[in-house]
Amino acid sequence: MTLQHMASNPFRTPDWRWQRAIAIRDGIPGTPPASRRRDGPVGFKWINKAVVFLREHAAASGSDMQRSLLAERRPDIFWARWARESQVNRKSVIEAQILARTDDHGIGYRCNMPPSVINAYESLFFNVREKLDHRSYILECVLGPSVHRGISEREHDILWKLYGYFLGPHIVDALEGKFANPMWCGTPTALGAAVMDDAISTLKMKAALAAKTVQVSPQTQLALMEAFTKFVEIERSTDSAGKAQEQVMDHIAAMMTTLPFNVGGRPSRVTNLSPIDAFEKTAIELTYEETMRLSVRQPIAHHKILQTLAFPVTESTQLEAPKS
Repeated sequence: MTLQHMASNPFRTPDWRWQRAIAIRDGIPGTPPASRRRDGPVGFKWINKAVVFLREHAAASGSDMQRSLLAERRPDIFWARWARESQVNRKSVIEAQILARTDDHGIGYRCNMPPSVINAYESLFFNVREKLDHRSYILECVLGPSVHRGISEREHDILWKLYGYFLGPHIVDALEGKFANPMWCGTPTALGAAVMDDAISTLKMKAALAAKTVQVSPQTQLALMEAFTKFVEIERSTDSAGKAQEQVMDHIAAMMTTLPFNVGGRPSRVTNLSPIDAFEKTAIELTYEETMRLSVRQPIAHHKILQTLAFPVTESTQLEAPKS
């Protein structure tokens, strides 16, 4: 057993359990069997499962029928290994979402995979959940030296993991699908606004990726500063279109505060109380016609009697019954 694959190693690799199982299966000299003391209760369980799977997989490598039977017998490890070795983008999404603290159900729903397969993947190939609060470990032992020497645009898996770890699962969805906060076009008239928003968000996303992948050097620093200045100017001009809606909402809010009646318990900002305020704490509910008449300061029938009504009825408000 190498030091990199020890459970007690603070710098262990994320796939340490899988590597332990391979070493046990191959009978590498100096490799001790799995134990609860050495590998922990969870590690002991998964390492033994992986050893059995590896032996059965080696025996079933002769035909597709045998591999199909193995997939039916041990689907969790089978499809987790398939995703790791055969589906490059799926592997990147699963690992980035694990770093983004998404649970097994959330990742499985995104990837059309059972949560048990995601659990097997994290347990054997990307065992990092118990160390997500240790930032230096994630940066050094999981993401690797690319974070410090500079990430190229081709290393999309490192970018997805980096953004997922620091910004959460939704940024991983945006990076994978190349859309940030897409707006569904329910009508033809919404197409222009949707295309404009998509263009703005795409440019912002590309600018963020460029900022992460372009290294700062004496040859690039001036160009980076100039590009940043131009981007700020473009952002001001493009985002101004969205501020028109905010201004309209502000005007509506200001108009609502001047209405002569109270809406939903809204505190009145009008200095002079409206005629409807006198009925707010009574036991009656004004009709639509009465509300509209009072809003334009027109009298309604029996308004003095209506103002004195309360619930429950008290002695002071109880009407005297007619004498027989």
